[in-house]
Order: sequence, then C-alpha cells, then structure tokens
Amino acid sequence: MKLLHSTFLLLSSCGLSLGALSAMGQTGGVQPTTSPSAAEVSPMAPSPDASQADNTKRNKKVTKNAEVTAQDQSNAQADLNLVAKVRRAIVDDDSLSVNAQNVKIIATNGKVVLKGPVKSDSERTRLTQIANEIVGANNVKNELEVSH
Repeated sequence: MKLLHSTFLLLSSCGLSLGALSAMGQTGGVQPTTSPSAAEVSPMAPSPDASQADNTKRNKKVTKNAEVTAQDQSNAQADLNLVAKVRRAIVDDDSLSVNAQNVKIIATNGKVVLKGPVKSDSERTRLTQIANEIVGANNVKNELEVSH
C-alpha cells in the first residue's frame, strides 16, 4: 500500500494520473491526461507582486556602466563583519520597507556602497544614516534609488 501511495505521489507530481500509467502499459508510452500549468511545473513560480522585486533591467544597466556590484564585495574578514553589522542594523529598523531592508551592501577596504530600490527619500536618508553611524560618514557611498 505504501508503494502504491508513493507511486501515486510521484505520478501526480509529474502531471500524470493512474489512467496514464495503465495507458503506458497498453501503448508503450506515457500520455499525460492534462498539461501541467506553470504553477504546477514550478512550485516556486513568482507571485504577481514579484515583478516589483525583479531587478533584471537595473542589473543590466549597472553591468554596462561598470558600477560597483555585489561581485566587488571583499572577502576580507573586516569587510564581511562590516556588511554584517550594517545589515543587522538595517533589518532591526522596523520603520524600513522590505525593499529597504534588502538593499545591497558592498564593503571594500572599510568603505561601504549602498545600492538598490527604496520606497521614499526618507528611507534613502535613513539607510545612509544607519551606515554612517557604523562605518563613518566619509566611508559610505549612497547609490540607492527611490522607486515610484
């Protein structure tokens, strides 16, 4: 019984039914009873609101303009610790939106670059203020963009 249940789960996850299994024995091939929808094919399919978090166009622009990207992040322990401190302070600030809490923080040689979309100028200012308190005002470059 356990094997039958496992087989059913496997078939249903592939978009097949038990009828298709018996058809396979008769015709030598598998013919799904219905085509699976995009959500069935990819359980991690993006929600309709996920387009707000899609930075593909922005990332292409950044790459073409040779701006600092996450790949420029230093692996020096001091820089990694700096990023962790800034990230923790940003995440702990409940007044910030999810976008603001997820901005890119890139540290190299003790200097920090903040990048990404935020909801308002006040969030942009607050993120800069947080980073300045941790790193020092002369060590923070603000490349945050207010999304409309």
